[in-house]
Amino acid sequence: MFSGSKCVANHREEQSAGQTKMLWITLALIAAACTSLTVIFAKIGIKYVNSDFATFYRTGIVVVFSLILCAISGNLNTVASLTAENFVFLGLSGIATGCSWLCYYKAIKLGDVNKVAPVDKSSFMLSSLLFLIFFFDETTKNGDPLTLCVLLLSVALTLLGTLLMIAPQNAVRKHTNGSERKALPAENGVNRADGTNFTGENLAEGAPVEEAKGEKRWLFYAVASSVFAAVVPVFIKFGMRDVPSSLGTLLRTIVVFIFSGAIVAGRKEYRGIGAVSGKSWLFLSLSGIATGGAWLCEYAALGMNGVNPVAVNSAGKLSVLLTMLFSFLVLKEKFTKRTLLGLLLLVAGVVLVIAFSL
Repeated sequence: MFSGSKCVANHREEQSAGQTKMLWITLALIAAACTSLTVIFAKIGIKYVNSDFATFYRTGIVVVFSLILCAISGNLNTVASLTAENFVFLGLSGIATGCSWLCYYKAIKLGDVNKVAPVDKSSFMLSSLLFLIFFFDETTKNGDPLTLCVLLLSVALTLLGTLLMIAPQNAVRKHTNGSERKALPAENGVNRADGTNFTGENLAEGAPVEEAKGEKRWLFYAVASSVFAAVVPVFIKFGMRDVPSSLGTLLRTIVVFIFSGAIVAGRKEYRGIGAVSGKSWLFLSLSGIATGGAWLCEYAALGMNGVNPVAVNSAGKLSVLLTMLFSFLVLKEKFTKRTLLGLLLLVAGVVLVIAFSL
């Protein structure tokens, strides 16, 4: 009798673990798809909108989006049950996000975006190492040597693939008046590691390069941006413990909204918004909703017990697949062999870490 009950209990535990695995994978993939939609909506309709103001507006949409979900689900009533640890780490994640944006903006103003982007993308490797340190058992299946080796190989493949994809390209972009110029990396879909996007128009018009010959101050800000971006998912992992995804997203996003609003107000980057077309406002709003969906799903996956946080973080990289497919089919953009090789390595790294996390 006792043996039979034990078998039933073990079966239920295995069934529950299997459902958890399928759920976090589904959430991580939905988050990646929503991140792609954020970039796609930006490519379709957001023109001549300052990047900081666009981020501020999109973050405001996420706040409203999360507030509605909290009201519908009744999660607002659970605020009183949150611990000081929840508030501290969710707040820190929002502050770190804002600091990362500030440092990134300063870096691309002082130096060339082709130099800054690879440093920013390296935040993925740093966050993976932090997950290894603070969540060693969850990340490595209680210290399994094979899982650890595969994890490090996956991170290396993903980072190498990313760097190959954002390497300077010689692609030529045509203006609407028929003239030609080399395309900026940001116009070819190079985005921040945290999913935010600084368009080529913003760089060309709003952030002139100030780097003098031999000047390396940009490197300090680029490294700082990468470090701040790397600690964000780690703070979220700590802060989302036993917190509903919609409520955690709301609290964290309020901090980001205040931070980005201060940036916009301080730099007076709200000027000229009256000239923004209705189409741009529409797609800016849609990109905000997509951002909200991405954050909700990613934070829900990170907040689940027993889930490999590196695998969740890696799955977000798959967003580039949908973005590149859209760019190829709709925008008729061409990709070099180097870019495609980078994509192959990136996908291989992500699939590898997900497979060994099951």
